[in-house]
Formats: sequence, structure tokens, C-alpha cells
Amino acid sequence: MGYFYQCRNLMCFLLVLAMVLSLMPALQARPLSGVEVRRYRTEEQLQKLRELAAMLPKGVPIPPSGPSPGIN
Repeated sequence: MGYFYQCRNLMCFLLVLAMVLSLMPALQARPLSGVEVRRYRTEEQLQKLRELAAMLPKGVPIPPSGPSPGIN
């Protein structure tokens, strides 16, 4: 009985160790070479942003209503 639990614990440990080691390269930042960064927006992008901003709610937020009597 004790051997089974030791073996299971060892397998769990090895599995977690393998997962951590496989994720280690992903933690390193990669350089952004070849990526063009634009610091200005085109008129088309500004128009899209204005359209999106028009969809956002304006004014004081309305609090949620109380619990429905049909649910309780």
C-alpha cells in the first residue's frame, strides 16, 4: 500500500516538474524586431474609435434592480 502512494507522489512530482520546465522558455521576452510601431492614427482609425465611443453608455450608471420575486 505504501509503495503505491510513493510511486504516485513521484509521478505527480515528475509531471509537475515537466510542466514547469516546458513553460520556462515561454517566460522569456522575445524581441520585437521587424515590428513597425506607428505612433499616430489614421483618420479611418479615428473614425472607428469615435463610432465605438458613441456606443458606450453615457451619464450616471443605473444600479441593478433587486432580486426578482419569481427567483426566490
